[in-house]
Amino acid sequence: MVEGAYSYPFISHAQLEPENCVAQWKDGKLELWSPSQTPQRGRDMLKALFSLRDEDITQHMVAGGGGFGRRLSNDYAVEAAYISKQIGARR
Repeated sequence: MVEGAYSYPFISHAQLEPENCVAQWKDGKLELWSPSQTPQRGRDMLKALFSLRDEDITQHMVAGGGGFGRRLSNDYAVEAAYISKQIGARR
């Protein structure tokens, strides 16, 4: 007979790399480069926060990394857009 006991520690459900997003404003319109699992949720948050219309947002989906559920919230895109607007990042 062979017996064994196995255990493993709790491992957080998290992405494999830091959240990332690039945001740029031009003429009252927002352009984003973002890896999102639910881009429409992010657009809805951005529209509400900045009083934008769908046509005011250009979103480039970046297919990179692994989100494993963390990229559902899109808070990183909202933060990038807010900072970009505050510092006046433009082309």
